Amino acid sequence: MRSKYLFTTAITLGFCLFVSPVYAGKARVRVYFSPRGGAEKAILQLIRSAREEILVAIYMFTNRAIAGKLIDAAKRGVRVSVLLDAKQKNIPYSQAKTLERYRIDIRYVIPRRGKGADTRWSKFHHKFAVIDKKWVITGSYNWTGAAETKNQENLLVIYSKSLAKQYRKEFLKYHKIAKRPVQRR
Repeated sequence: MRSKYLFTTAITLGFCLFVSPVYAGKARVRVYFSPRGGAEKAILQLIRSAREEILVAIYMFTNRAIAGKLIDAAKRGVRVSVLLDAKQKNIPYSQAKTLERYRIDIRYVIPRRGKGADTRWSKFHHKFAVIDKKWVITGSYNWTGAAETKNQENLLVIYSKSLAKQYRKEFLKYHKIAKRPVQRR
């Protein structure tokens, strides 16, 4: 029994040493559930309020209304950048090509393979956005019509500059290695 306790304690301490805590300070948090629980409306409102920058890391993106608001933001001079899993490039109803047509920075994250590569992951399964370095949108909610109307999903909208800094760092890490779409003439 004692050895089981020591093993459990060692595993727990090891986990705590390798997981860096993120302190959100006095964050303001709003939570939404779907279907039809206000998540899409919250995303649209935050995109509309953006003044400087919108960074989106999303696994699946087929929602036309959200794509439209990102295009509107870009037209207002907001820097918009979207990371998608490479497998999402050619899915039906993907909004990636629509965003590309409006010169929005779209990049596809491809899992690295080969010597020295981190092969522990196979999908870019993130679902978050950082707006103006102070708002974070995250949760299970993909930016799809089904997420809003059919699926059981959750979405957190968090106002926290310190948390946004951590999410922005994660975004930029993948932005560096992500591939731009091939431009056809």
